[in-house]
Amino acid sequence: MHHLTRICNTCQSQKDVLDFDIEHKYMIKHKIACIVNKIVTRTSWYRNIWGKALDIYNLNTFGLQVINTGSGSGVFDFNYEGIPVKGFNFAIGPQSLQHDFNIIKNYFSYFDKGCTILIPLCPFSGMVVKYGKEHNFKYYPILHPASIENFDEDERTKAYKLIKQPFQTMPIVCIKKTLKELLHRVKYRLFKQPICNSFNFQESANNFINGWKDQFNIIDISDTISSQHKADINNRKKILSDIISFCIARNFRPVVIMPPMHPTLHTQFPSTFVIQFVKPLIDEVISKKITLLDYTRDERFMKDELYTNALFLNKTGAKAFTKQVLTDLNLI
Repeated sequence: MHHLTRICNTCQSQKDVLDFDIEHKYMIKHKIACIVNKIVTRTSWYRNIWGKALDIYNLNTFGLQVINTGSGSGVFDFNYEGIPVKGFNFAIGPQSLQHDFNIIKNYFSYFDKGCTILIPLCPFSGMVVKYGKEHNFKYYPILHPASIENFDEDERTKAYKLIKQPFQTMPIVCIKKTLKELLHRVKYRLFKQPICNSFNFQESANNFINGWKDQFNIIDISDTISSQHKADINNRKKILSDIISFCIARNFRPVVIMPPMHPTLHTQFPSTFVIQFVKPLIDEVISKKITLLDYTRDERFMKDELYTNALFLNKTGAKAFTKQVLTDLNLI
Protein backbone atom coordinates (compact mmCIF):
# COMPACT_ATOMS: atom_id res chain seq x y z
CA MET A 1 0.00 0.00 0.00
CA HIS A 2 2.78 2.37 0.99
CA HIS A 3 4.64 1.32 -2.13
CA LEU A 4 1.65 2.24 -4.32
CA THR A 5 1.33 5.54 -2.49
CA ARG A 6 4.98 6.35 -3.18
CA ILE A 7 4.49 5.51 -6.85
CA CYS A 8 1.39 7.72 -7.05
CA ASN A 9 3.20 10.57 -5.29
CA THR A 10 6.13 10.18 -7.66
CA CYS A 11 3.83 10.24 -10.70
CA GLN A 12 2.06 13.31 -9.34
CA SER A 13 5.37 15.03 -8.73
CA GLN A 14 6.53 14.24 -12.26
CA LYS A 15 3.22 15.58 -13.61
CA ASP A 16 3.61 18.75 -11.56
CA VAL A 17 7.13 19.23 -12.87
CA LEU A 18 5.93 18.64 -16.44
CA ASP A 19 3.02 21.08 -16.04
CA PHE A 20 5.38 23.65 -14.55
CA ASP A 21 7.82 23.13 -17.40
CA ILE A 22 5.07 23.57 -20.02
CA GLU A 23 3.71 26.65 -18.28
CA HIS A 24 7.22 28.09 -17.95
CA LYS A 25 7.95 27.55 -21.65
CA TYR A 26 4.60 29.13 -22.56
CA MET A 27 5.38 32.18 -20.42
CA ILE A 28 8.79 32.56 -22.07
CA LYS A 29 7.27 32.30 -25.56
CA HIS A 30 4.56 34.79 -24.60
CA LYS A 31 7.12 37.30 -23.27
CA ILE A 32 9.23 36.94 -26.42
CA ALA A 33 6.17 37.45 -28.61
CA CYS A 34 5.19 40.57 -26.63
CA ILE A 35 8.69 42.02 -27.04
CA VAL A 36 8.76 41.29 -30.77
CA ASN A 37 5.26 42.76 -31.19
CA LYS A 38 6.42 46.00 -29.55
CA ILE A 39 9.37 46.17 -31.93
CA VAL A 40 7.22 45.41 -34.99
CA THR A 41 4.52 47.95 -34.16
CA ARG A 42 7.14 50.71 -34.08
CA THR A 43 8.44 49.98 -37.56
CA SER A 44 7.55 52.10 -40.58
CA TRP A 45 6.44 49.15 -42.71
CA TYR A 46 3.90 48.07 -40.08
CA ARG A 47 2.56 51.59 -39.53
CA ASN A 48 2.24 52.00 -43.30
CA ILE A 49 -0.26 49.13 -43.35
CA TRP A 50 -2.63 51.14 -41.17
CA GLY A 51 -1.65 54.77 -41.66
CA LYS A 52 -3.64 57.10 -39.41
CA ALA A 53 -6.07 54.26 -38.65
CA LEU A 54 -3.58 53.06 -36.04
CA ASP A 55 -3.87 56.37 -34.17
CA ILE A 56 -7.66 56.14 -34.30
CA TYR A 57 -7.55 52.54 -33.03
CA ASN A 58 -5.47 53.68 -30.04
CA LEU A 59 -7.61 56.75 -29.31
CA ASN A 60 -8.45 57.03 -25.61
CA THR A 61 -9.09 60.77 -25.24
CA PHE A 62 -12.63 62.01 -24.65
CA GLY A 63 -13.94 65.57 -24.69
CA LEU A 64 -12.29 66.44 -28.02
CA GLN A 65 -12.85 70.11 -28.81
CA VAL A 66 -11.83 70.11 -32.47
CA ILE A 67 -11.30 67.30 -34.95
CA ASN A 68 -10.78 67.00 -38.67
CA THR A 69 -11.63 64.38 -41.22
CA GLY A 70 -10.30 64.27 -44.77
CA SER A 71 -8.10 62.47 -47.26
CA GLY A 72 -4.41 63.09 -47.92
CA SER A 73 -4.64 66.82 -47.30
CA GLY A 74 -6.41 66.12 -44.02
CA VAL A 75 -3.64 63.75 -42.94
CA PHE A 76 -0.78 66.15 -43.67
CA ASP A 77 -2.31 69.63 -43.24
CA PHE A 78 -3.59 69.41 -39.66
CA ASN A 79 -1.32 69.17 -36.62
CA TYR A 80 -2.57 69.98 -33.11
CA GLU A 81 0.78 69.68 -31.31
CA GLY A 82 1.40 72.60 -28.99
CA ILE A 83 -2.06 74.09 -29.52
CA PRO A 84 -4.12 74.68 -26.34
CA VAL A 85 -7.16 72.68 -27.46
CA LYS A 86 -8.04 68.98 -27.39
CA GLY A 87 -7.68 68.18 -31.08
CA PHE A 88 -7.49 64.96 -33.06
CA ASN A 89 -6.84 64.13 -36.70
CA PHE A 90 -9.29 61.51 -38.05
CA ALA A 91 -8.10 61.80 -41.65
CA ILE A 92 -6.91 58.68 -43.46
CA GLY A 93 -5.51 59.04 -46.95
CA PRO A 94 -6.98 58.28 -49.37
CA GLN A 95 -10.44 58.76 -47.92
CA SER A 96 -13.81 59.73 -49.35
CA LEU A 97 -16.56 61.88 -47.82
CA GLN A 98 -18.48 58.66 -47.14
CA HIS A 99 -15.60 57.36 -45.03
CA ASP A 100 -15.46 60.73 -43.27
CA PHE A 101 -19.12 60.37 -42.37
CA ASN A 102 -18.67 56.79 -41.15
CA ILE A 103 -15.82 57.84 -38.86
CA ILE A 104 -17.83 60.72 -37.41
CA LYS A 105 -20.79 58.41 -36.75
CA ASN A 106 -18.54 55.85 -35.04
CA TYR A 107 -16.58 58.28 -32.85
CA PHE A 108 -18.82 61.25 -32.03
CA SER A 109 -19.11 60.00 -28.42
CA TYR A 110 -15.47 61.14 -28.03
CA PHE A 111 -16.41 64.72 -28.97
CA ASP A 112 -17.09 67.46 -26.47
CA LYS A 113 -20.37 69.38 -26.68
CA GLY A 114 -19.97 72.04 -29.35
CA CYS A 115 -16.95 70.25 -30.85
CA THR A 116 -15.74 71.90 -34.06
CA ILE A 117 -15.60 69.41 -36.92
CA LEU A 118 -13.32 70.46 -39.77
CA ILE A 119 -14.31 68.88 -43.09
CA PRO A 120 -11.66 69.42 -45.78
CA LEU A 121 -12.73 69.68 -49.43
CA CYS A 122 -10.16 69.09 -52.16
CA PRO A 123 -10.48 69.56 -55.95
CA PHE A 124 -11.87 66.07 -56.52
CA SER A 125 -13.81 65.52 -53.29
CA GLY A 126 -16.93 65.36 -55.43
CA MET A 127 -15.80 62.22 -57.21
CA VAL A 128 -16.86 58.69 -56.28
CA VAL A 129 -13.93 56.32 -55.85
CA LYS A 130 -14.28 52.55 -55.92
CA TYR A 131 -11.91 51.21 -53.29
CA GLY A 132 -10.78 47.59 -53.22
CA LYS A 133 -10.56 45.27 -50.21
CA GLU A 134 -6.95 46.34 -49.63
CA HIS A 135 -8.18 49.86 -48.87
CA ASN A 136 -11.02 48.61 -46.67
CA PHE A 137 -8.60 46.51 -44.60
CA LYS A 138 -7.46 49.42 -42.40
CA TYR A 139 -11.06 50.26 -41.45
CA TYR A 140 -11.94 46.88 -39.92
CA PRO A 141 -10.39 47.57 -36.49
CA ILE A 142 -11.85 51.09 -36.22
CA LEU A 143 -15.36 50.97 -37.72
CA HIS A 144 -18.55 49.04 -37.02
CA PRO A 145 -19.03 46.28 -39.62
CA ALA A 146 -22.18 47.98 -40.94
CA SER A 147 -20.03 51.02 -41.79
CA ILE A 148 -17.69 49.10 -44.10
CA GLU A 149 -18.60 48.69 -47.76
CA ASN A 150 -18.25 45.11 -49.08
CA PHE A 151 -17.70 43.82 -45.55
CA ASP A 152 -15.78 40.52 -45.33
CA GLU A 153 -15.69 38.63 -42.01
CA ASP A 154 -12.47 36.81 -42.91
CA GLU A 155 -10.75 40.10 -43.65
CA ARG A 156 -12.06 41.56 -40.39
CA THR A 157 -10.68 38.61 -38.39
CA LYS A 158 -7.33 38.92 -40.16
CA ALA A 159 -7.19 42.67 -39.49
CA TYR A 160 -7.89 42.27 -35.76
CA LYS A 161 -5.23 39.57 -35.41
CA LEU A 162 -2.68 41.66 -37.29
CA ILE A 163 -3.25 44.84 -35.31
CA LYS A 164 -3.19 43.06 -31.93
CA GLN A 165 -0.62 40.32 -32.50
CA PRO A 166 1.38 40.97 -35.69
CA PHE A 167 4.20 38.54 -34.87
CA GLN A 168 1.86 35.65 -34.10
CA THR A 169 -0.19 36.45 -37.21
CA MET A 170 2.66 36.53 -39.75
CA PRO A 171 5.97 35.73 -38.01
CA ILE A 172 8.12 35.26 -41.13
CA VAL A 173 6.96 38.51 -42.72
CA CYS A 174 7.51 40.39 -39.45
CA ILE A 175 11.05 39.06 -39.06
CA LYS A 176 12.06 39.71 -42.70
CA LYS A 177 10.59 43.21 -43.00
CA THR A 178 11.70 44.34 -39.55
CA LEU A 179 15.29 43.17 -40.12
CA LYS A 180 15.30 44.80 -43.55
CA GLU A 181 14.16 48.10 -42.07
CA LEU A 182 16.69 47.94 -39.24
CA LEU A 183 19.50 47.23 -41.71
CA HIS A 184 18.34 50.13 -43.86
CA ARG A 185 18.46 52.47 -40.85
CA VAL A 186 21.98 51.31 -39.95
CA LYS A 187 23.12 51.76 -43.56
CA TYR A 188 21.58 55.25 -43.67
CA ARG A 189 23.40 56.30 -40.49
CA LEU A 190 26.72 54.91 -41.68
CA PHE A 191 26.49 56.30 -45.21
CA LYS A 192 24.24 59.30 -44.68
CA GLN A 193 23.74 61.21 -47.90
CA PRO A 194 23.79 65.01 -47.95
CA ILE A 195 20.31 66.57 -47.90
CA CYS A 196 19.22 68.01 -51.22
CA ASN A 197 17.27 71.20 -50.62
CA SER A 198 15.90 71.55 -54.14
CA PHE A 199 12.49 70.09 -54.95
CA ASN A 200 10.67 70.32 -58.25
CA PHE A 201 7.23 71.55 -57.24
CA GLN A 202 6.17 71.99 -60.85
CA GLU A 203 6.87 68.34 -61.56
CA SER A 204 4.98 67.37 -58.39
CA ALA A 205 1.97 69.48 -59.43
CA ASN A 206 1.99 67.94 -62.91
CA ASN A 207 2.09 64.46 -61.40
CA PHE A 208 -0.94 65.19 -59.21
CA ILE A 209 -2.92 66.59 -62.16
CA ASN A 210 -2.04 63.66 -64.42
CA GLY A 211 -2.81 61.17 -61.66
CA TRP A 212 -6.26 62.65 -61.08
CA LYS A 213 -6.97 62.72 -64.81
CA ASP A 214 -6.12 59.03 -65.08
CA GLN A 215 -8.02 58.12 -61.91
CA PHE A 216 -11.21 59.89 -62.92
CA ASN A 217 -10.97 59.37 -66.68
CA ILE A 218 -10.64 63.06 -67.54
CA ILE A 219 -8.85 64.11 -70.74
CA ASP A 220 -8.77 67.85 -70.04
CA ILE A 221 -9.88 69.41 -66.76
CA SER A 222 -11.16 72.39 -68.76
CA ASP A 223 -13.62 70.21 -70.69
CA THR A 224 -17.36 70.15 -70.05
CA ILE A 225 -18.17 67.84 -67.17
CA SER A 226 -19.53 64.39 -68.07
CA SER A 227 -22.92 63.08 -66.97
CA GLN A 228 -21.19 60.44 -64.83
CA HIS A 229 -19.17 63.05 -62.99
CA LYS A 230 -22.30 65.12 -62.47
CA ALA A 231 -23.92 62.07 -60.89
CA ASP A 232 -20.85 61.56 -58.69
CA ILE A 233 -21.00 65.16 -57.48
CA ASN A 234 -24.71 64.87 -56.69
CA ASN A 235 -23.91 61.76 -54.67
CA ARG A 236 -21.18 63.54 -52.69
CA LYS A 237 -23.36 66.64 -52.23
CA LYS A 238 -25.92 64.42 -50.50
CA ILE A 239 -23.27 62.87 -48.25
CA LEU A 240 -21.81 66.29 -47.38
CA SER A 241 -25.31 67.52 -46.56
CA ASP A 242 -25.89 64.47 -44.35
CA ILE A 243 -22.59 65.05 -42.50
CA ILE A 244 -23.50 68.66 -41.80
CA SER A 245 -27.02 67.77 -40.66
CA PHE A 246 -25.71 64.97 -38.43
CA CYS A 247 -23.25 67.35 -36.74
CA ILE A 248 -25.76 70.14 -36.23
CA ALA A 249 -28.35 67.75 -34.78
CA ARG A 250 -25.81 66.75 -32.09
CA ASN A 251 -24.76 70.32 -31.25
CA PHE A 252 -21.41 70.08 -33.02
CA ARG A 253 -20.01 72.85 -35.20
CA PRO A 254 -19.25 71.69 -38.75
CA VAL A 255 -16.82 73.86 -40.72
CA VAL A 256 -15.83 73.17 -44.32
CA ILE A 257 -12.17 73.86 -45.09
CA MET A 258 -10.50 74.21 -48.47
CA PRO A 259 -6.80 73.61 -47.65
CA PRO A 260 -3.94 75.51 -49.29
CA MET A 261 -2.06 74.26 -52.33
CA HIS A 262 1.33 75.20 -53.70
CA PRO A 263 1.03 77.86 -56.45
CA THR A 264 2.30 75.40 -59.06
CA LEU A 265 -0.79 73.30 -58.40
CA HIS A 266 -3.65 75.70 -57.74
CA THR A 267 -2.81 77.71 -60.88
CA GLN A 268 -3.51 74.61 -62.99
CA PHE A 269 -7.20 74.58 -62.08
CA PRO A 270 -9.10 76.82 -64.52
CA SER A 271 -12.27 78.65 -63.48
CA THR A 272 -14.32 76.25 -65.62
CA PHE A 273 -13.12 73.32 -63.49
CA VAL A 274 -13.91 75.10 -60.23
CA ILE A 275 -17.40 76.00 -61.44
CA GLN A 276 -18.18 72.46 -62.56
CA PHE A 277 -16.43 70.27 -59.98
CA VAL A 278 -16.09 72.35 -56.83
CA LYS A 279 -18.84 75.01 -56.81
CA PRO A 280 -21.73 72.49 -56.44
CA LEU A 281 -20.25 71.34 -53.11
CA ILE A 282 -19.62 74.93 -52.02
CA ASP A 283 -23.22 75.83 -52.88
CA GLU A 284 -24.38 72.98 -50.64
CA VAL A 285 -22.28 74.35 -47.77
CA ILE A 286 -23.66 77.86 -48.28
CA SER A 287 -27.23 76.55 -48.36
CA LYS A 288 -26.63 74.95 -44.95
CA LYS A 289 -25.43 78.32 -43.61
CA ILE A 290 -22.26 76.95 -42.05
CA THR A 291 -18.75 78.39 -42.08
CA LEU A 292 -16.62 77.89 -45.19
CA LEU A 293 -12.91 78.80 -45.10
CA ASP A 294 -11.05 78.82 -48.43
CA TYR A 295 -7.24 78.80 -48.20
CA THR A 296 -6.48 77.39 -51.67
CA ARG A 297 -4.86 80.62 -52.84
CA ASP A 298 -3.95 82.10 -49.48
CA GLU A 299 -0.71 84.08 -49.87
CA ARG A 300 0.38 83.13 -46.34
CA PHE A 301 0.77 79.53 -47.51
CA MET A 302 2.58 79.90 -50.82
CA LYS A 303 6.16 79.44 -49.62
CA ASP A 304 8.10 76.38 -50.75
CA GLU A 305 9.41 75.71 -47.25
CA LEU A 306 5.89 74.96 -45.99
CA TYR A 307 5.29 72.04 -48.36
CA THR A 308 6.28 68.40 -48.69
CA ASN A 309 4.99 68.39 -52.27
CA ALA A 310 2.64 70.51 -54.36
CA LEU A 311 -0.44 69.37 -52.41
CA PHE A 312 0.61 68.48 -48.85
CA LEU A 313 2.04 70.77 -46.19
CA ASN A 314 5.02 69.61 -44.16
CA LYS A 315 5.02 69.57 -40.35
CA THR A 316 6.00 73.24 -40.11
CA GLY A 317 3.33 74.22 -42.61
CA ALA A 318 0.70 72.04 -40.95
CA LYS A 319 1.30 73.60 -37.53
CA ALA A 320 1.10 77.11 -38.99
CA PHE A 321 -2.03 76.28 -41.00
CA THR A 322 -3.83 74.56 -38.10
CA LYS A 323 -3.06 77.50 -35.82
CA GLN A 324 -4.39 79.93 -38.45
CA VAL A 325 -7.60 77.95 -38.94
CA LEU A 326 -8.30 77.76 -35.20
CA THR A 327 -7.50 81.47 -34.85
CA ASP A 328 -9.91 82.32 -37.68
CA LEU A 329 -12.59 80.27 -35.90
CA ASN A 330 -11.86 82.00 -32.54
CA LEU A 331 -10.92 78.68 -30.96
CA ILE A 332 -7.55 79.97 -29.76
